[in-house]
Amino acid sequence: MKKNTKILIGLIFMLSAIIVFTNLKSTKEVKVEEQKTRTEVSPYLNSDIQVKTFQGEKGWGYDITIDGTTYVHQPSIPALSGDDGFKTEADAKNVANLMVEKIRKNIMPPGVTEEEVKAILAN
Repeated sequence: MKKNTKILIGLIFMLSAIIVFTNLKSTKEVKVEEQKTRTEVSPYLNSDIQVKTFQGEKGWGYDITIDGTTYVHQPSIPALSGDDGFKTEADAKNVANLMVEKIRKNIMPPGVTEEEVKAILAN
């Protein structure tokens, strides 16, 4: 009888452990799903994002501030080799505005590609 009791207690313990571990796994899955849902809305959607252009030694650049804090300081053309600035203030502002669009969509970090920059400079 004692042997059967030990077996029964062992089975109950194993069943309890299985239930606990299964519950922990499903709780983690729910947290991951909740996190995905929360990150779908950009935290920068309603932020005060400002673009300020400036003329540097090698051309135009830009700063992007988010809620008063400088987030990007870009004195040269991003994604292109070299350290030259933009030839015009409008070009700097247009690339900066593309960066702002990416920030608002929570594309972080908000880099630009060589193709995107060349397309803006071609206009």
